[in-house]
Amino acid sequence: MEKLTEKELIEITNRLQPFWKKRQIEYSRFLKKERKIEEEMNRNLKLKLEFFYVDGRCVGMGAENYSDRKSFPLIHDSDLM
Repeated sequence: MEKLTEKELIEITNRLQPFWKKRQIEYSRFLKKERKIEEEMNRNLKLKLEFFYVDGRCVGMGAENYSDRKSFPLIHDSDLM
C-alpha cells in the first residue's frame, strides 16, 4: 500500500466515521451486558470479582480490589472452560 496523501487520509477518515460510531454503540452495549454478568456473579457468590483483560482479550476473573488480589488470585479462562 502506498502512503496516503493528507487529502486521501481525510477522505477515508470521513468514510470510516459511521463504522466507528457503530462499533462504539455495540461496544457500549457489550460493556453494559458484561457489567450485569459481573453484578449477578458477585451477588450469587458474595464476592467482588471482575473480568480481567490483557491485550484486549478477557483472560479470566479475579478480585476487584487490588488489596484482595494476594488472597484471591486471577482465575484464568483456561481453568474456567
